Amino acid sequence: MLIRVLKFRSLGAVLLLLLLGSPAWAESPAERVQRLIRELDHDEYIHRETAMAQLMSLGEAAMAPLLAALKHDSPEVRSRARAIVQVRLRADMIARFKELGSPERDADIDLEKGMWLIARIIDLEVEEQDLDKQLDALAAKVRAQFPPDADLRQVKAADAVSALRKVLFEDAKFSGSVADYDNPVNSSLSHVLKTREGLPILLSHLVVAVAQRADIPIVGVGIPGRYMCKYDLSQAPDKPTEELVLDPFGGGRLMTVAMLQNEIPGFQPTVHLQPSPHRDTLLRMLANLASDYLAVGKHNMANRVYEYQALLAASASSDLP
Repeated sequence: MLIRVLKFRSLGAVLLLLLLGSPAWAESPAERVQRLIRELDHDEYIHRETAMAQLMSLGEAAMAPLLAALKHDSPEVRSRARAIVQVRLRADMIARFKELGSPERDADIDLEKGMWLIARIIDLEVEEQDLDKQLDALAAKVRAQFPPDADLRQVKAADAVSALRKVLFEDAKFSGSVADYDNPVNSSLSHVLKTREGLPILLSHLVVAVAQRADIPIVGVGIPGRYMCKYDLSQAPDKPTEELVLDPFGGGRLMTVAMLQNEIPGFQPTVHLQPSPHRDTLLRMLANLASDYLAVGKHNMANRVYEYQALLAASASSDLP
C-alpha cells in the first residue's frame, strides 16, 4: 500500500513539473501566436521551421500578428512572417476576386473594393478602412464648399465640378505621374492618396469615389489613351447640354468635346463618353499593373495579376446592366 502511495505521489510530482516547465500548455491562443513568431528567429533551424509550419496552419487567427511582425526588429522574423503572409494572402485574394466578380449586374460590382484589392497586390499592408477614411476626408472638404444644408444632388453641374476641381486639384494637387509613369505603385490607390500622383484611371476613379461620397454623379469614361471622368448629365438638375469632362492626369483640366476631338486621335463622343462598366474598369486597372510589373522584370507578380484578372473576367459574359 505504501509503495502504491509513493508511486502515485511521484507521478503527480512529475506531472506538476511538466506543467510548470511547459508554460505553452497553459498559454492563450494569442500568446501562442506571439511565442511562435518569436521562435521564427530561434537559434535552431528545426525550431524556426516548426514555428513557421504551425503559424501557417493557424490561418486567419495569426494574420494580424504576422502583419505586425513585418516590422519586427529581427530580419529573420520579418522574412519568415512575410513568406507566411504572402501564401495566406494569395489564397485570400483568390477568394476575394472570385467574390468581387460574382454579381450578375455590373453595377453591383464593388469598384472601390476592387481598387483596394489591387492596392493590396502591391502592398499587402494596405487597409481598406484607411482608404475609406482618406476618401471621406476629401469628400468632406468638397461638401464644405457649399452651405451645410445644401443637397449637392440639386447643385448646378458646373458648380459641383468646380468644387471637385478646387479641392482635389487646386488644393490637394493631384496630378499624373509623368516622371515615373510605369512604376507599378501608380496602380495603388493607397500610393496615389499618399503621393498625389498616379495613372489616369486611378486618378479618375479617385475623383469618382470622392464625388460619390458627396452625392455628385461623376463617372469614369474609357477615352483611348487617356482615361478621364465626367459629370453624368442624365442626373444633372439643371440639364446642361455641354459635357463636363475632367482630365485628372492633366491636373483636373476641364475638357470640352471639341478639345477632346482635337487632342485624342479617333475620339468619338457617342462611344468614348459612355460610362465605363465597373468590371471593364477593374480589368483595365489590372492590365496596367501586369504590364508595369513586366516592364520592371517582375514576371511572377505579373502572372499573379493575370490570375486575378482571369477570375474577375470569368463571369463577364453574364453581366447585366
